[in-house]
Amino acid sequence: MATLDIDNLSPDAFPDLSFHAGGMHTLPPGGFLARHKDAEIHPLTGWSRILNAILFIEGAGDLYLDKDGNYSIHPVPGRLVLFETRGAWHGVDKTSETRKSLAVYWWADRQEQGAERAVFQ
Repeated sequence: MATLDIDNLSPDAFPDLSFHAGGMHTLPPGGFLARHKDAEIHPLTGWSRILNAILFIEGAGDLYLDKDGNYSIHPVPGRLVLFETRGAWHGVDKTSETRKSLAVYWWADRQEQGAERAVFQ
């Protein structure tokens, strides 16, 4: 798995504080999030999504960061996970208890060649 070089993050990147598709995410016990790639184009503004930030608040359900589920991150309250949006398959394993996380996405006011809408496995 590649590491994220935040020093080279696009200088025109900004967080979406209106939380489009972000904000507090809650999964009930037994809930999961199938492996998918997020939309890379904001449906209202045309911005390009470049970075996902997920802060674990509480609960269970590992975060998987590839299409096959080979890389997992256990949710620990206060743990922050950052990953580039483009082409990033991810999902959440079945939870044994309520899982809460806060998601914020970074965007750039530009069009990316080959950007995709959301894709599910």
